[in-house]
Amino acid sequence: MIADLPPTPMSDDTAKIYYARSRSDTPAPFHIVLGLGIVTIVVLIMFQLYMLALLWSLALAAALLWLRNQSRPVTSYLRLSAQTVEYKSPDLHILTTWSNVKSLSYTLLGPSLLLYQAAAITNHRKVGYGTLWAALADREIPLYEFEYNEPSELMADILRYAPQLGQYLRTRK
Repeated sequence: MIADLPPTPMSDDTAKIYYARSRSDTPAPFHIVLGLGIVTIVVLIMFQLYMLALLWSLALAAALLWLRNQSRPVTSYLRLSAQTVEYKSPDLHILTTWSNVKSLSYTLLGPSLLLYQAAAITNHRKVGYGTLWAALADREIPLYEFEYNEPSELMADILRYAPQLGQYLRTRK
């Protein structure tokens, strides 16, 4: 598992490591959705609305799966140094130089660093997500997993190492 692996050693002692935001470990939403879903299914069966009960069962299963995935611990990190940027998650490991960073991109999920060339060392997304998604992941470092805001320490470090992104931000405003 990635939690057992330390970040890749680099010669730069000023490297800064950002860990992904921790997700809540509280199971309260899981139990609330489970309880309400079961009560709803029982009521629908009591009124002989079997088709609705089946649909609610499927919706409940999907909601519980989503909640379970949201409560998994995230073990990703982003390491920034003067020469390189490294991103590692359970699915993807990218190590590249700042000169390969093209721009900041803002998607529905949040901001990402776009790369000129693919720089993935490992990409396990090819197995479960399909070739197109995996090829795009090779050229994108997600920042939305981390405490990223434009006025943040992470943003200041990114602009210090990749000043070309500062021009992009000034033109967005």
